[in-house]
Amino acid sequence: MADTDILREFLVGLGFKVDEGGLKKFTGTVAAATKVVFGLAAAIEGTAVAVAAGVTRFAGNLESLYFASMRTGTSVRNLEAYSKAAQNFGASSEDARASIESLATYLRKNPGGEGFLNALGVKTRDAKGHMRDMSDILTGLGQRFAKMPVYLAEQYAGQFGISERMMLALRNGKFASELEKMRRILKDSGFQRAAKEAHEYREQLRQIEARFDAIKARIGAGVLKVFNQDLIEFGKWLDTHQTQLTTFATSFSTGIQEAARVAIPLLEDIGTGWKNIFDWTKAAGSAIANWLPQSVQDRIAQATGYVLDKLGLRKAVNRALGLPADAGGPNAKPSSSKVPFSEQGWTGGTDIPAHAVNNPGNLRFAFQPGANNVGGFASFNHLADGVDALARQLEKYSSRHLDTVRSIVSRYAPPNENNTAAYIKDVAGRLGVSPDAALNLSDPGMLDRLMNAIIIHEKGRPLADQGLLAHAASGATGRTGGRIELSQRTTIHVHGSDAKSAARAVMNGQRDVNSDLVRNFATAVR
Repeated sequence: MADTDILREFLVGLGFKVDEGGLKKFTGTVAAATKVVFGLAAAIEGTAVAVAAGVTRFAGNLESLYFASMRTGTSVRNLEAYSKAAQNFGASSEDARASIESLATYLRKNPGGEGFLNALGVKTRDAKGHMRDMSDILTGLGQRFAKMPVYLAEQYAGQFGISERMMLALRNGKFASELEKMRRILKDSGFQRAAKEAHEYREQLRQIEARFDAIKARIGAGVLKVFNQDLIEFGKWLDTHQTQLTTFATSFSTGIQEAARVAIPLLEDIGTGWKNIFDWTKAAGSAIANWLPQSVQDRIAQATGYVLDKLGLRKAVNRALGLPADAGGPNAKPSSSKVPFSEQGWTGGTDIPAHAVNNPGNLRFAFQPGANNVGGFASFNHLADGVDALARQLEKYSSRHLDTVRSIVSRYAPPNENNTAAYIKDVAGRLGVSPDAALNLSDPGMLDRLMNAIIIHEKGRPLADQGLLAHAASGATGRTGGRIELSQRTTIHVHGSDAKSAARAVMNGQRDVNSDLVRNFATAVR
């Protein structure tokens, strides 16, 4: 039965006449009141939790004062008054409490400690021979500090474990009167009783926690007993089924090996077939590049790009080729790249030119430091990085005993992608060496010249900044290659009072020094 029907029968039973409008209003009022009651209950519950947490924290703070009072022989009221007074003179409550604790510890551990304090003029016991409140002893010690130089007071304070900030507060002539003021304010505060009550509260709380821990331990022991029994049964099952498990594992491994034996040769055949297709495509592209003029190549590529645009396939093809999604679009400019046509992809002849990607040697992307992959070629953020990468590549060839123009260019520009014979002839001619003559690429000068020849062949012109080549060659070989940095300091002594004669003497002396310098380094000039 619905809640509304129950309310209707209840009201009719009481003698009320109930219509639908009145019933709806009545049930709405009850629902709203119920919601308010539940909200109030939740608020009360949250407040209770917050109050309980606050009480626990407050009790914890008071209990720490209780134990500090027990250790130091200082009343809780005096400890709190000392903390408040210290804060008024630049120290913290922690400084005050720690200083009182340290002084009490010093007296407990040093039998002659009282005598030492008495010798300083600090009273440690009252007229009846009872130990004075530790806060009073510390105040008296502070008064003695005030009569000492600061450096001496600091040495004594360090011996008693008193912080520097507390020592400076104690030296202040107004500290004692401020302390008394705080004691009067806290006289009837009931701190001592509150601290004792807090300690008893925390004791009861720890007892409750201990009981919960005992219950958890019993529950854990029961659960572990059940799990232990399950583990024992599982171990017995493993012992019983060892043969079946071994047979299954062996059969499974054998099946995988058999599948691999059949599948691997098939996959290798598929891979070989695709490789042959790609090699043929590259060879065909190279043949076209060597036969057709660049202008014709560009028109073919543009026509292909037009078709891809009409079919809506340009972005997909570019992504497959590792090119930017919009490369070779309708607004792209014709390419001036030296990259072979077979390697440009179907981008409408718009691959990024070598000089535009700071790759003057047209290096393939091979995860060089700082390089990005642009259509299979390395792209660098700075031209110096591209020149350094070229120097490292040529130095690597040298370490693999590729030390002639023929062997280096054959590896650098293989025949399936380039006119390697023409490349070798061009580079050897620029170096003025035989294609089969050994090159000393450990010499930065030779590496510099080889890099220059390759860049001219790739770009059609030398680098504008030739200093990049020398720097890269020196970095790759670890040598300066005859590059001389001169820091000259010349001292010429002139005696006499005639200014004109003195100037002429300095000029002649400097000229002699420079002539000797040029003559001595003549062989290093290139």
